[in-house]
Amino acid sequence: MGVANHRSIAWACVESFRQKHFDVVFTYQDDNISQHKKQAAMDTLIANSNQKQETGGKILEAIPCNVETDLPRLFQDQIPELLDGRTGLLDSIVHSIAYAPFKANSSGNCDSSISEASLQDFQTAHHISTFSLLETTRYAKSMMNSSLENGGQGASITALTYLGANRAVSNYGLMGPAKASLEACVRGLAVELGSFTLPSTASSTASSSSSSSNSQQQHSIRVNAVSAGPLRTLSSRGIPQFTELYQHVEKKAPLQRNVTHQEVADTVRFLATDGTGMTGQVIYVDAGYSSVVPV
Repeated sequence: MGVANHRSIAWACVESFRQKHFDVVFTYQDDNISQHKKQAAMDTLIANSNQKQETGGKILEAIPCNVETDLPRLFQDQIPELLDGRTGLLDSIVHSIAYAPFKANSSGNCDSSISEASLQDFQTAHHISTFSLLETTRYAKSMMNSSLENGGQGASITALTYLGANRAVSNYGLMGPAKASLEACVRGLAVELGSFTLPSTASSTASSSSSSSNSQQQHSIRVNAVSAGPLRTLSSRGIPQFTELYQHVEKKAPLQRNVTHQEVADTVRFLATDGTGMTGQVIYVDAGYSSVVPV
């Protein structure tokens, strides 16, 4: 969830999952550009990916989604219709969605001040960046392939976060509090979804007898977050002085470089496929920057 273009972390995740033969559905936001142009851009992205990667999983659909309004329709109508109404087919969800309003100050520069933020801007940042994860989980959990029967390891939800959740980062503004809230929600969801029983209404296509049987199955969804180092994406372009931050991390990180989109995406895929004993964790993929005090 959250593809903007070929430089998105979400898009890197699409390609990483495809390499391991996962079929993928991805969503994109379409408020800032006409639906026709955005869909054409997504079609081009898919065509180029298919040409480059002839084997592996398929991209089943690209779906426009505004997380403030469209999540019920996405999980109650669009994805079930795409999957022929069957349940238990979602193995993993990647939440790569974040937004906080930045406004021009009296000098004409981008204002990222927290103390001057309006209630509306605060609510917008938390709704899009954090509440969307909660709502996604609420609607998706009954569809996820998460049965613990026969030794199954459960499904996975992974959110993308950043170091600004627990350290003050210049010019990061309201995204810092929003990411802190996101990480707290990841831990809370990990506890709630570590083992749960779906209600009998969860299996909409099953008969009443089999639905009653399914309701007794224990399910498990692992919930984690990946905290990525600074990457050049459409979102990061909106952060004032991002280039300076990017260069600073490159100089001060133990690996003396920034990480790549693929390194972040492969960690997300690891949590979904191989990190079956991990939940409630924030995994840093930032060349070690978060582990040092820069001097």
